[in-house]
Amino acid sequence: MESVAGPVNYGGSLAPCASTQSVDAMESEQAHGALGVDRQYPPFQDPFADPFGSLPLFDVSNGLDFAQIGVDWLDVSEDLTGDWGISEPMAANEDGPSNRQQSPCLDRSAEMAPLTTRTARASPQIYQPGLATPSVTDLAPEDHDVSRQQWPFDAERDAAPKRYQAPPMRQVLQMQIQTSNKEYTSFHNSLTELFSDTYLPIPEVDRGTVAAMQVVKRWLESYFREFHGVSPVIHTPTWDIETCPTILIAAMSLIGAASSARDGPSRAQLAVLSELCSKMLPLIAASDTKNYQDINYLIAYCLSSIYYLGSGDRQLYQVADRSRGILIGSLRGLGILRSYFSVSVEGEKEKGDQYTDHRDRNARLHQDWISWRDQQQELRLAWTVFGFDYTLSTLTSKRGGIDLSELPTRLPCADSLWTAPSAQAWAALKVDMSETATGASLAFCLRSIVAGKQLPPDLPPYSRRYCTTVLDRLLWDLKQLDMVFMTGCLGLPQSSSGQQERKTTLLEILGKIRHSLSRPRSNEELINYSMIYSIYHYSNLSNSGDMMDLVVFIARKSLSANNPHAMASINAAERRLAISYASDPQKTRSLVWHAAQIIGVSNHYIFCSPCEVLRMFAAYAVLIAYGRYRPRLPPDYRDTTPIDIGQIYANAEQMAATTQWIRYGGCASVGSAKDIRSEEGVRALIREGCERLSSIITWRASGMFVRALKYFELEAQFEREHINP
Repeated sequence: MESVAGPVNYGGSLAPCASTQSVDAMESEQAHGALGVDRQYPPFQDPFADPFGSLPLFDVSNGLDFAQIGVDWLDVSEDLTGDWGISEPMAANEDGPSNRQQSPCLDRSAEMAPLTTRTARASPQIYQPGLATPSVTDLAPEDHDVSRQQWPFDAERDAAPKRYQAPPMRQVLQMQIQTSNKEYTSFHNSLTELFSDTYLPIPEVDRGTVAAMQVVKRWLESYFREFHGVSPVIHTPTWDIETCPTILIAAMSLIGAASSARDGPSRAQLAVLSELCSKMLPLIAASDTKNYQDINYLIAYCLSSIYYLGSGDRQLYQVADRSRGILIGSLRGLGILRSYFSVSVEGEKEKGDQYTDHRDRNARLHQDWISWRDQQQELRLAWTVFGFDYTLSTLTSKRGGIDLSELPTRLPCADSLWTAPSAQAWAALKVDMSETATGASLAFCLRSIVAGKQLPPDLPPYSRRYCTTVLDRLLWDLKQLDMVFMTGCLGLPQSSSGQQERKTTLLEILGKIRHSLSRPRSNEELINYSMIYSIYHYSNLSNSGDMMDLVVFIARKSLSANNPHAMASINAAERRLAISYASDPQKTRSLVWHAAQIIGVSNHYIFCSPCEVLRMFAAYAVLIAYGRYRPRLPPDYRDTTPIDIGQIYANAEQMAATTQWIRYGGCASVGSAKDIRSEEGVRALIREGCERLSSIITWRASGMFVRALKYFELEAQFEREHINP
């Protein structure tokens, strides 16, 4: 099917030309000796053979089991933090691993004051929630005493929630200061003073904390500039640094600091902030379990977990994994997951019209705006947590924690409505907005696209992205089910052809969404459209069978290439991949085109999430593997002008040429590689991939992928020196 194998809707009749018809024939002649070098291998024995045909990247020397399904990129034993100096945070989950060290000051709870005794401050113009949001507190159940209930999940409320005596925040944040970098002790002290209270002491900032306050403000500016557009969960019109809880400011600062940590001092400051956040989150939760019902706290928890996921630190990955359970459980307890949101406020509009007095009407309108804001923020938090869950699943090949049936029935509203600067502007905008713009139905959007219809033209880009994410999650679930059947773990027959038809249909639907997008005309469209492109092309790669699996397996195993057993597995996978390339060259070129498109997208927009970093790496790995392991052409072969297959806004002529290349082969270029099949092209792709991944300073995990790409460079160098001197 063309939408899966390559570009769709290109149109026009294509005829093979004489210069390209012979390419596949020459390649197929080398189908059984095709690593492209004159290596002397023992007789080929396929280590992946199984009764059902092709198997993905599994090491089957000791049999197959569920533990071998998928690749966990976060399960890397080597610490990649380098000189960032990020220490393991305290786990926010009280039921965490047994080796978690608990703060000794928590044992002295009798002489400590509760953390929640401060009075929340409110802005004189607008209501700003503190560490307990009224709209959430009214919905949230109190802690339960299971011993007094016949059924532990009864929704009865206890008279008094559980509270714990906790040490003062300042004491906890200063506990391990002696272990910090001595050069930044003063900065550590200043941040401790700023973050020790529920709110930043803006009016009372003394000389000792002025410098730290300026750094925090720069971090917040970086957060709004670099990351807010990716997950716009903060309501910027009513957000204020003086009334925002300190824990949320710290979490926002954490991502902002990571986005701007370009030198040694800024990285050291990031390490200090990471250490403080790791202590603040669990302490605030332990001081009062109702904090797990507070939206501001949960947003802070989610943002810090996103940072941990991209930090490049295996210990922080584990914290992010534990955080997922806490976030999902809290949202379920609040009713935000598996709930119905009414983001259309027509009833409220009618109520507002009954106020004849101008001041009463403005007051009621402002109250309606704030109520809508709280409801919309809960909705956006749910989708942000789903995105975090989806990213973690993609990076680890583990099942998502949120069931698709739990997702909110409504998608977020249009960005113009969310960023309306005042209640009056908000009311004026929503009058003429459709229900799609104020919060479309997820089920309606999915049913429309499945039925072959276009998505509503006024569906916000943010919502389009999450429709794409839901469909990709469905594909992931189907793929995992296929893996279980293919490995024969349960002795069940292989999944039916109907399963493959569903996957093909979902890939077609993703293609329709991708091809329905116009050129981005705003930063919101640029961010979300780029992520939609990336999801679509990566879905085609990851659902292509064993070719992509073998490429990822080789790259992942290369991180432990010093292990002789790992090298044996890599060599076997390389031979298997070379045979796959030679036996199905058209499918191979289709995958190469999808990989090139991901690179093309990244040329327009630098990805802002750990998941996008993985996709960029996978794209470079596919292109490099194609140049390394495809059959070599005769030395006297001459090609036509290269086709740039990385063009994401190709015209009709370019699309027709690309379609012809996918069908019949030829010379193709991507980025700095003028011919992706040549040795020079492979070296150019390795160099370009390493440079681009290294430049992504926000997500330190990119260092792991740089090392994996360099394996191909070392392998090529070894061949030049020892095999083809």
